Amino acid sequence: MNAFLTAQNINITLGGAPILNDISLDLPERGLLTLIGPNGAGKSTLLKCLAGLLPPTAGKVELAGNSIGTLPGRERAKLIAVVPQEALFTVPFTVAEFLELARYPHRGSFSPLTTADRAAIAQAVAVTDIAPLLHRTVTTLSGGEKRLVLIAAALCQESPLMLLDEPTAALDPAHRTAVLRLIKKVHGELGRTIVLVTHEVNDTLFLGGTVIGLKKGRITLAATATEKLELAALGALFDIPFTHWHDEAGRRLVAPEVTP
Repeated sequence: MNAFLTAQNINITLGGAPILNDISLDLPERGLLTLIGPNGAGKSTLLKCLAGLLPPTAGKVELAGNSIGTLPGRERAKLIAVVPQEALFTVPFTVAEFLELARYPHRGSFSPLTTADRAAIAQAVAVTDIAPLLHRTVTTLSGGEKRLVLIAAALCQESPLMLLDEPTAALDPAHRTAVLRLIKKVHGELGRTIVLVTHEVNDTLFLGGTVIGLKKGRITLAATATEKLELAALGALFDIPFTHWHDEAGRRLVAPEVTP
C-alpha cells in the first residue's frame, strides 16, 4: 500500500539544540499511528512538523504527494486538521460560531455559510454528540467538553488527515473514554487518517493501528503493530519495567511494574 503521509530524514534544531534526529515514517491512507515516549522525547514537535507548523531543519514531509512546506495555509488546512492539547479561548464565541469558523479553509472569513458548510457542521455535531453545547460559549466549557468541541471543529474542516496532541491528557475517566471512542469512530467510520501523541500506552492498545516510540529525539521503537507491542520495548522506551494483564473482556492492559 502506498504511503499517504511520509516524513523523510527529519531533523529539527531549536535554539542550537537538536530536538529531532533523522526521523522517518510513513502511513497509508486511513491508517492510524500513535507516537509514544517519555517527556521531552520530541513527540509534539514531530506532530507540529507533520502539520506544517514547524519547518524541519533538514528533511521533508509529504502528504498525498504534496510537499507540506510549499502549501499555502488554507490549502494545507484542507488536508490537515490539528487538535491541540489545549486551546486558550479568550473570545466568548458560542460553540456553534466556533464550528462555523472552522470552515474557514473552504469559505473564507466573510462568506455566508453554504449548504456544504452546514452539512459538514451538522455531521461533526452528530459524530461528536455535542448538540447540547452549541449555544454555550467556548469560555465556559470544561476540559472534557472543550476536547470534544476541538475534535468537532477539526471534523468541520473535512481534512483527510487529523493530528491530535495528547487528546486524553488531564481528562476524567468518562471523558477520556468518550474521546477514545470518538477517535476510533472518526478513524473507522469516517475513514480519517489519524496521528496522535499520547503518554497513555493503554490508549494506544485500545485504538490499535501502529505505534512508534520516540526517546531523546530519535525513533527507538520502530513502527510496530499495537498487538505486537512487547513489554521489553516499553521498558526500554520509558526506562521502567512494565507488566501486563487482561481484563474481563479479554483486552490487554499494561502498567509499570513499580507503582508509587
